[in-house]
Amino acid sequence: MIKKYFNAFSANRRTRRYQRDTLKSIKMLWNEVKIPEVGCGNDPHSKTIERHWPTAYSLFLTTLTTKASIKYFKQQNTHIDTNIPTNHIVKWLLKHQRCESTELPVWTLPYQRKIWLDVLPCKQNTGFNVPTVHGIHAMCDISDIKDELRERCIKSALIAATSWDKNCSTVINSEKIYWYSTLRNHSFHVTNAISLMAGAIQRASHYSKQVNLNAEISTDQAILYLLNCKRSDIELPTWDYFGREYPSNKNNRNNDLLHEAFVCDGLFNYKKFGGNLGSSINYNDLILMLLKFCRNDKIYDFPISEANVKRKLNPARGIGLAHALYIICEIHGESKCQMSLDLAHKLFAEIKTKIICNGEILLRENGNSISSFIRTRAHLILAISKYYDLTTSLKRVIN
Repeated sequence: MIKKYFNAFSANRRTRRYQRDTLKSIKMLWNEVKIPEVGCGNDPHSKTIERHWPTAYSLFLTTLTTKASIKYFKQQNTHIDTNIPTNHIVKWLLKHQRCESTELPVWTLPYQRKIWLDVLPCKQNTGFNVPTVHGIHAMCDISDIKDELRERCIKSALIAATSWDKNCSTVINSEKIYWYSTLRNHSFHVTNAISLMAGAIQRASHYSKQVNLNAEISTDQAILYLLNCKRSDIELPTWDYFGREYPSNKNNRNNDLLHEAFVCDGLFNYKKFGGNLGSSINYNDLILMLLKFCRNDKIYDFPISEANVKRKLNPARGIGLAHALYIICEIHGESKCQMSLDLAHKLFAEIKTKIICNGEILLRENGNSISSFIRTRAHLILAISKYYDLTTSLKRVIN
């Protein structure tokens, strides 16, 4: 009996320490964010010019729905009502839901990007898959807690999801590919983009009161493609960056932690929000997808199966650790298993000790400072806020 109470006391003390550490990290990260222009800052693609990044605005909007952010603003910024940044972000995202290349109502990248076989860069503010996915999820997240914004936000999410499904996809037999951007020359098979968009469309369709059979068929086709592209020669669940078709000037490789977490994200949301092939996806496999990056008490950027030796010895990037932490917290909310909880603790410890150092954000362990990169900061704040919410949900063993 004494041992039982001692173990319970130790568990509760650890939980309080987790919460204290997360709030300290959240405070440090929020301190450098411009309010209400939360998505304005630098980026690897804009190191000297500050731009407004739809992905950052979307991630911050989701962050503002967490208990951690509500607690932070109450404690540290009593003069700021969270409704101010929330309303500003929603208005900003609605105003900037437009691709300059195609006029589709999706979210964009605010710089001219040239990738793969492009002869010329695409237009600034061309629609891309990942910022559109983040926008869809943010609109759904805020609709969960803001009754007065629900109708507008769900409509916005559904319009973006439907537009991408109809205009930025390719059907191949019984499978579907979601493009990397709104442009046909970016229609190569990028596994993380296919997965992310399938999960986002599934969620938007679920939130809409309309019965959208076309969306249901589309997401099933995309997930079927993804499941068929899983590496069958590797024991743990693993995807490569490209599926069956990729640019002639590129070699394929295993996904790094960030992009495997993106694949995991899409599969999770597809399953959670009622995808017909959900029974083919189990939470243990999703956890193992991320757990395989942990070796010898460290977390690496690539799994051991990666052929390039230099790549698989690199410590994980902060942005990859952040999205992995975010999605493992989401998975734990459904699975409630010890393996997901242990991985969440490990990912947060890695971020706290190796990425957030002396008031700065490092690219990776012992890497350069990237404190001005607003998308990375947004990923980190969201992930740690979700982790705080997870720790507060852990039941006390004794009262």
